[in-house]
Amino acid sequence: MSIFVKVINLYKKYGYDVKTGLNPMHFGGKAPLYFPFTYIFEKGSINELITGGGIAPVEVYMIESLSSVYEPKNIFIVGNAFGWSTIVMTLAFPKSKIVVIDAGIEGKDNMLGIELSNKIAKNENLNFIVKYGYSPQNNRDIIGKHFGDEKIDFVFIDGLHTNEQLLKDFYGVLDYVHENTIFLFHDVINWKMESAFLTIKNYLRSYNSTLLYRTTSGMAVCLPKQISDEISNIFDCFTENSNYLQIIKNSITTKAKIKSFIGSFLPKFLKDKIKKVID
Repeated sequence: MSIFVKVINLYKKYGYDVKTGLNPMHFGGKAPLYFPFTYIFEKGSINELITGGGIAPVEVYMIESLSSVYEPKNIFIVGNAFGWSTIVMTLAFPKSKIVVIDAGIEGKDNMLGIELSNKIAKNENLNFIVKYGYSPQNNRDIIGKHFGDEKIDFVFIDGLHTNEQLLKDFYGVLDYVHENTIFLFHDVINWKMESAFLTIKNYLRSYNSTLLYRTTSGMAVCLPKQISDEISNIFDCFTENSNYLQIIKNSITTKAKIKSFIGSFLPKFLKDKIKKVID
């Protein structure tokens, strides 16, 4: 059974339905930062937990694919919400010790999400723990308590989605990693955090760092250059050819310029006709 199916069934067991992977085009093109991602509801109701979302189905698939060629011993995660991404990681890497830090301030149900996550971990014998705390302020205490002197092999950052905080979260783990640690970042493209990622890329000169355009949120990864070809290949399958990306970006820019030009002097009925052809 796939990890995606396992996690959905696990939440059902604890009284929650899952909303995930919806195409915004099925709903008038609205809410592209909401519909594709994962949220939970009290079973049989429309009472959604008010907290952050979880990774999208294609991102679950990427993590599951990675687990076929990678076995990190220690994983540190920034951001938990209601635990979807954490549980995906745990099922993908069952032998890993996973420690998660969450500030509990993302919506009124964030603390409930932390409690639910730890309840599931305890009852299902899953090897993770979610700790209340702020990144990077509480990293030293939490990481020191749960990992001791051992270094972190895999870091997943999905905290507050600002360039400033992404850098704080990244710099806040550097004392606890080693030269082969993999860094994975969520929502970099969707939440316009490319500038922070570029700073990280420039800092990690001995890494290959790339944006993962084939992931729903526009994730990003930093891989040590000496990492195995098998691991690199997994992430290569979730990015896109740079030449093709440039063609797409140029096409979008050209369309925008044409729309702006025709909008400056044509009557509305002609604008609408031309826009339909362009689109």
